[in-house]
Amino acid sequence: MKVRWFSLYFLLVLVGIIGLSPLQQTTAATDSFQAKEKELQQAQEAQSRAESLLQDLAQDESKVMAELRQLEEKLAAIHKQLVALEQDLQRTEQTSTEIKKNIEIASSRQAQREKELGAIMIRYNERLRQIYMSGGIDLLDLLLETGDPSELALRLRLFSALLEQDVALYNEALEKKVALEEEQGRLQRQQTRLSQEEKRLAVLRQSTEQHYREVEQAKSQRDGQLAQILAQQASQEQALAEYQETAAKITAWLAQRRTPPLPTDQTGKVRMLQPTSGKITDEFGWRIHPIDQVNRFHEGIDIAAPEGTPIKAAAGGRVVLAGWVGGYGYTVIIEHADNLSTLYAHAFLLLVQVGEIVNSGQTIAAVGNTGLSTGPHLHFEVRRSGQAINPREYVNFGA
Repeated sequence: MKVRWFSLYFLLVLVGIIGLSPLQQTTAATDSFQAKEKELQQAQEAQSRAESLLQDLAQDESKVMAELRQLEEKLAAIHKQLVALEQDLQRTEQTSTEIKKNIEIASSRQAQREKELGAIMIRYNERLRQIYMSGGIDLLDLLLETGDPSELALRLRLFSALLEQDVALYNEALEKKVALEEEQGRLQRQQTRLSQEEKRLAVLRQSTEQHYREVEQAKSQRDGQLAQILAQQASQEQALAEYQETAAKITAWLAQRRTPPLPTDQTGKVRMLQPTSGKITDEFGWRIHPIDQVNRFHEGIDIAAPEGTPIKAAAGGRVVLAGWVGGYGYTVIIEHADNLSTLYAHAFLLLVQVGEIVNSGQTIAAVGNTGLSTGPHLHFEVRRSGQAINPREYVNFGA
């Protein structure tokens, strides 16, 4: 007799120990679901950050592209200036070369005119010597050697004509020399101005080329920035695609396992179905335990039914436990919305698996007599946030 009571005591202790085991076994499934939800949140946050960064990069790209267009326009304008400067320099150099040739020609002509003037002066002086010292006779003797006045007048006119011709030749050569000197001076001044213009254009070209190089360097820097932005964009777009793919997979995983909303009545109160047909043999609350005859708190409702009677889900949800749970025997726990869960114990046969989504009224098991049981029945619990509550708050038994 003592052995029998010891065995019963041991079984009761075992029931007390394993009474919490269903909730403990549901923890892994719940944690897995919550972990997935957290992972989804992290993926969505990373996706949001990537999208925000892509927007910033797009703005940076637009800014750099605008700067590049401005720099390219500036380079084109500077290149046009350089072409014009090069053409001006070529024209100036060509004109300067022509002026140098003209100066050389003028110098040659000037030398020729000086030579001609020298020859005229030689002839002029020679004529004077012939007139004044012809055969040792001076001019007075030449004029007085004839007594004929008409012949004297003729000789004077001839003398005067010869002198006038020589003077005219000299004056003509002198005028040409002066004109050549003026032309030569004008060419020299023009050459000086052209030399100054060449220097000015050369300095301007040098400064313009320096400006062109500076703009080219700025453009090269912008090209480098653009390349970095494009590389970052490609990297972020790839990361965004990966985040989106991850979020889509997690969303699909959660959708397959997310508990459906609980049914409500016309007043908005959550209502559940009676899980099986039969007679209620034990209510929720304090009772005399049928095995040890000790007053214990009963955390559910017992419904007696023939073995094999279908057990149906009181509401739609996700199966978080389906298996043997010590004194509960074969047990199913379904997680519902609003932190509610239902437990179905002492089953003969289980028809669902962990992770499966079940609908309200779906057959999930069959009534049995497994675990610590005094006969075929269903032990049915309703829990809110893990705390047992009276199933009658949600189920209208016998309706």
